[in-house]
Amino acid sequence: MKLTKKSVALLAMLLLVVLAVPTIALTTVYADGASTEAASGTSIDLYLIAGQSNASGSSIISDEEAAYELAPELENGFSHVLYAGKPKKTSTYDLTWVPTKLGMGNSTSYLGPEAGMAVALSKYYNSETGKIAGILKYAHPGTELSGNDEGA
Repeated sequence: MKLTKKSVALLAMLLLVVLAVPTIALTTVYADGASTEAASGTSIDLYLIAGQSNASGSSIISDEEAAYELAPELENGFSHVLYAGKPKKTSTYDLTWVPTKLGMGNSTSYLGPEAGMAVALSKYYNSETGKIAGILKYAHPGTELSGNDEGA
């Protein structure tokens, strides 16, 4: 793959996020509309989603009720599997951690990989274990990863 200014800039931004996010204090966890203070010194395991359309979340949610039957936490969010990031091209980076739930794709009508990840990760990250996971997404749909490769 030919490295372009655009791909180098994206890699640099991703590296900056990976290095900066663990230093951001996780002070508040929002669950079911109530605010609770996380214990001082709480650490999170960080999972990254980066890419284009598939990372953004381009799958239409056709049956919310079926999803909630599979995993009821998808409605209000998984309290120990948190989400932050940039889900689409037009959004800005938001490093506010919120519980991962259905509808965090391109819009609230779409889902991305974070929904399935939250269901799987919640077996390890939950109130019984006290462990917290963070899913950080950087998606930019409608672009080429390598930039303009004409003549390559």
